[in-house]
Amino acid sequence: MLRAASFQTHVALRLVLYHGETYRLARSSPGVRVLEGAAWVSFAGTDIILGRGEETRFQPSRDFAVVSPLGATPLVFEVLARSRHAQLASHPPLSATATT
Repeated sequence: MLRAASFQTHVALRLVLYHGETYRLARSSPGVRVLEGAAWVSFAGTDIILGRGEETRFQPSRDFAVVSPLGATPLVFEVLARSRHAQLASHPPLSATATT
């Protein structure tokens, strides 16, 4: 799901990626939030573009999510931690069973 950064969520890790770099998240990672730049996130055959202040959540899966920056601007993003009190938003989470 995609939602504004104003919601409270727990952060496991904050990272910076530069042009040409990628980061593979652990299978247990529930999502990412973009703080600066733009991100291309691939998960279970689905791609999503996130801009500053946006985040996405992942359904539990055997697949890994891969994050990379778009353009020359460094990407600063957070890897989210599991939280029982996550607020739902208008976009569904990326899922390994998603259809196009």
